[in-house]
Amino acid sequence: MRSQFDTATAVTREAPGRYVANVDAGWSIGGRPNGGYLMAMVARAACLEVSPPSDGGADRDASAPLDPLAVSASFPASPSPGEVRLDLEVVRRGRAVSTVHARMTQDGATQVDALVTCGRLPDASTTRYDGTTRPLLPPIGECFELPTEGPGFEVLLMKVVRQQLDPAVLGWTRGEPTGQPEVRGYVSLADGREPDPLSLVLVVDAAPPPPFALGIRGWIPTLQLSAWVRGRPAPGPLVVRSRPSLVVTADDGTGFTDETCEIWDSTGALVAHGTQLAGLRHA
Repeated sequence: MRSQFDTATAVTREAPGRYVANVDAGWSIGGRPNGGYLMAMVARAACLEVSPPSDGGADRDASAPLDPLAVSASFPASPSPGEVRLDLEVVRRGRAVSTVHARMTQDGATQVDALVTCGRLPDASTTRYDGTTRPLLPPIGECFELPTEGPGFEVLLMKVVRQQLDPAVLGWTRGEPTGQPEVRGYVSLADGREPDPLSLVLVVDAAPPPPFALGIRGWIPTLQLSAWVRGRPAPGPLVVRSRPSLVVTADDGTGFTDETCEIWDSTGALVAHGTQLAGLRHA
């Protein structure tokens, strides 16, 4: 059976450079689709567009598309559940790496504007240097699984993306923010689908906003999001850590925050890295 993620990010090619897809309300936060989910949908279309033909003909091999190596997107608007259009421009088609400009529109208005770098990740590689340190976490059974009831709004994303977080970073859920803005824990797809390069694009934006630990509450929309996929993940839950470098607010509580997300697979290998700029709308 097809996984929930593959169904929710499915795209249909209508013509060269033109796809249609359906935004699934089940991948939303407060009624708005998650940015990583939308970016994964765009990346799927882009990688299909530049994947080599399966038999030398015009048809593309949907069973073995290229991998998203890097995706960078801006979100000028938030689409409603339902049909969206994806218009793609191949900026460069290379033997090893291709670049695609992608634009998601709904009712003629741009919702997502992205640049996708597509290529083929090796099945195995040797790490020559890793400057990250994987966080130490309690056993997964001792972690807290986030419910769909968010801080003042519903988070349907938690029904499809299972997040089991370190209780030490969740003081804000009890009305006791720690003042240390970091989120860390285990993430997996709820239906048991194993992680792959495309799902990593989703996961870089799946965790709750770290500024909640500063006592900031309300809507923190993603304005710009970039994901770099560094390796093909091994089966099993992913380990995720998200934290900002700067959170700035005005007197009215609005402002901006950045966020860096690191993802390790079940073997401890760093497999993805993401950064984003987000707004603070109702602190």
